[in-house]
Amino acid sequence: MANQNFVVHNGLTVGPTTIWAGNGDIISSGNITVAGNISITGGISVNQINDGTSQVLVGPSAVNVTVAGTQVGYFSTTGEQITGNLIASKNITASTMTVNTTAGLTINGAVAATLADATAITIALS
Repeated sequence: MANQNFVVHNGLTVGPTTIWAGNGDIISSGNITVAGNISITGGISVNQINDGTSQVLVGPSAVNVTVAGTQVGYFSTTGEQITGNLIASKNITASTMTVNTTAGLTINGAVAATLADATAITIALS
């Protein structure tokens, strides 16, 4: 009976995937599909999560989130941009908040500000 384990002493490259035996790294330039569970005790290094229509792109200074082909969030060191509704179940803390909407800004169920001829509402929090 054959052993079920495949032992590699240096490294193994199969197609776009390389398994480094010395440190346990797995590097792939292609897609990896897993039908079962993955257990990782180290870190994961990835710059994109994508299912075909929704994706998260991670760059050196920004993260871009797209759902069903529409950008819904952009987060960077210079600020965050949410496209669509922002629903918060906890407090939002910010030094300034700019709201660009024709519907206005609602706080605690009451309309706090609406847009008339302006294109944005800026609220300075203290």
